[in-house]
Formats: sequence, C-alpha cells, structure tokens
Amino acid sequence: MAVRSDWVISYVQSHRLLVSALKILQIHFSLILLFQNVSVFFNVTIPLSYNLYLQRDQRRILFLVNLMRKLSVHLYAGAFLLSLLIFLSGIFVGQMVDLSNMENLAGEVDSVSQKVSSVHLLLLMEGNSSSFCPVYTSELDSIDSEVELVGHKLSYLEDERNAFDPELKKQYFVLQAESYLLSKKVNEICGDDITLLVHFYSNSDCENCREQGYEILKSRDSSSEKIKLYSFDGDLGSPVADAFKEQYNIKSYPSIVINEKTYSGYKSSSEITQIIKGAE
Repeated sequence: MAVRSDWVISYVQSHRLLVSALKILQIHFSLILLFQNVSVFFNVTIPLSYNLYLQRDQRRILFLVNLMRKLSVHLYAGAFLLSLLIFLSGIFVGQMVDLSNMENLAGEVDSVSQKVSSVHLLLLMEGNSSSFCPVYTSELDSIDSEVELVGHKLSYLEDERNAFDPELKKQYFVLQAESYLLSKKVNEICGDDITLLVHFYSNSDCENCREQGYEILKSRDSSSEKIKLYSFDGDLGSPVADAFKEQYNIKSYPSIVINEKTYSGYKSSSEITQIIKGAE
C-alpha cells in the first residue's frame, strides 16, 4: 500500500508546530510555578480571580503535554512501520535481483555449452587433422574467457550476495570439464604448449582453499607461459568433480593438478611457477 508523501509532510509539520507551542507553554508554566513559589515565600496573597486563571493555564498545559505524548506515540509507530516497509521492500528487491542474475548466468552457461559442442563436433568430423588448429585455438580461447567470467560471477553471488544455486554450479562444472577435455585434445593434435591447471577445493572444510585460489591467479598472471585454469568444489556432490577426483587421486584440499600430475596441499605462487617451469 502506497503512503501519501504530502500527508506525511503535513503530519510532521503539525507535530513540529505543536512542539514549538509546547515549549512556549512550558516556559509559561515555569513562570506560573515561579510566581506561586515567590508568593508563598513572601506570604503574598494571590487574588482569587488570578489564582483561577493560573489553574486554568496549568490544566491547558497538562492537556497539551498529554496530547503531545499521544501524537509522539502515533508518529513513532508510523515511522517504525514505514521503516519496516522500506526494509522488507529492500530484501524483496534484492532477492528478485539475485534471482534474475542467476537466470542470466544459467543462460550464459547454456550459450557457452553450445559453443563447446560445436568445437567438439568439428573435432569429431575432422578426426586428428591439424588443419583446423587455428580455428580450435581461437574458439577455445574465446570459450575459456567466457567460462572464467561465468565463474567470477558465480563466486561474486556466493561470496557477496550469499546467493547459491547448487544445480547451476554443477552445470558450470560440466562446462569446465568439457572445456578442459577439449583443451587436452587440442594440445595433442596441434602440439600446443599450454599448461592446464586444475584446482580442487572445498567451500565447507578447507582453511587455505580461498588463499590457494588467489595464489594460482597470481602465478598465472605473472607468468609468461599460457596457462588455462579450471576449478572444482570436491564436496559439492557433482558427478563430474567426483570423476576427476578419482582420476587424479584427490584426497585432501586444496590440491592442484598441473599437466596431469597431482600436487596435494597449499602451494604459494612461486612454488606453482616453479612446478610449471619444471614441467616444461
């Protein structure tokens, strides 16, 4: 239900006027008390007519005080309800935005998955021919960039917005797995010297996994070599992630796989760089 802003403004202005009037009457009331106390102290008799006048003013002031208390209660109650309405509206809008972002990400995952399927179909049609290597490399570079961007968006929603969709995350893992396997195949066919690094982590039971991710990115960004990154949450319950865990004998987190070789435990960016150089 919409709240009329002009009514709220008028109500607040009226309340301010009454507050000002009350302050004036409070001063007047103080003067009345002072006059009565001085009269008693000096034993001065106040005329009956003026005494009635003073009592009448006291009653008026007390009436206004009670009125102001009632108005204040209503005003504060209205302000509380209005604040609560704004707060709940903010939560609702935030949830709708997160839901919309999740739907957009699901569309992006489907779009990239179609591109992966096209490259995979081309590989099947051409067999082991290296004639299309420039096409494979170009398409896979574009796919990997889009996959990484989707991953960043998912991480942002999880970490900053506390929005998590396990099924969408599993679909994203399938997309990563397809991209990883295609990259392996293209490396074999085209003889590309591209390092493939897979990071296995856990969001539920791993102290160093987040830091390990930062170190991997630091190593990739500082390296002159071409490195492709893939990451899987081993505790999500994804069949694809579980299959890779079994293939690479992943027993703990964090663990990384560099060019088919498994390294368990936390590794700094310099250690990762050295491993990559040693694998060349």
